[in-house]
Amino acid sequence: MPVGHFIASHNSVPATHAIAQGLAGFVATRRAAANSDEDGGEARRCHFDIHRVERVSLTSIFFSGDDWRWTFRSASGATLAESGSYRSEAACRTAVAALQDGAASATLQRS
Repeated sequence: MPVGHFIASHNSVPATHAIAQGLAGFVATRRAAANSDEDGGEARRCHFDIHRVERVSLTSIFFSGDDWRWTFRSASGATLAESGSYRSEAACRTAVAALQDGAASATLQRS
């Protein structure tokens, strides 16, 4: 399973910290919403977009696309992180679910 890559460089600690905070905030908000019986208006918060990349012809015999990807966005819609490609929507959704479940307890490790 491909691992998503961050838009910010790995040397950008403030940006990486913001992404971690966004993921943790997303998970906390998701859990709170799951525990709530309210069906009212949805507050602006970080979210994942899942989309299919259209198939394009690179040459007469090579093609690209026709795969699934996720994008993690801030409440304002700015891209915080993007994934690699997945062969199916189900695999993409599984990766998003793993991020949602593990982000709140994830730690930042310097390599």
